[in-house]
Amino acid sequence: MLEKAKLRWALILIAAIFLAHAGCATRGDVVEIVDSSKSKIVSAVLGNDLLGVNPAGGNSSIPGWKDSVAKIEEFIAHNPDEPQVVNALRTREAILLLSVGERNQGAAAFNEINPTYLSSELDKALFDIRETLIWWY
Repeated sequence: MLEKAKLRWALILIAAIFLAHAGCATRGDVVEIVDSSKSKIVSAVLGNDLLGVNPAGGNSSIPGWKDSVAKIEEFIAHNPDEPQVVNALRTREAILLLSVGERNQGAAAFNEINPTYLSSELDKALFDIRETLIWWY
């Protein structure tokens, strides 16, 4: 009888450990979550001029767009080892450049994007339709 009770408790303990481990994030999951969060935060801070993008194309009057592009470029130069952040910023830079009539520079920014590191569905969609965006603007 005592052996059955020990066996039952051992099985309960093993099941509890297994269930606890099954709900934990792996190191890779944590790295992906952190990278994605960094990408969103940095993009929001450095690419905030996108709120003034003219969806109809043509020249927009986005004050300080050159400063925003310079900030993005500076951040990228200092953080080349952050591919998810760099590629998200390149997407915002490309859209910003296109919206102010800098078509060639916008196309060049799109050409520097590695789509493997795009984590948001918006960034992936913008990258996928980049040729149409370049034509439209």
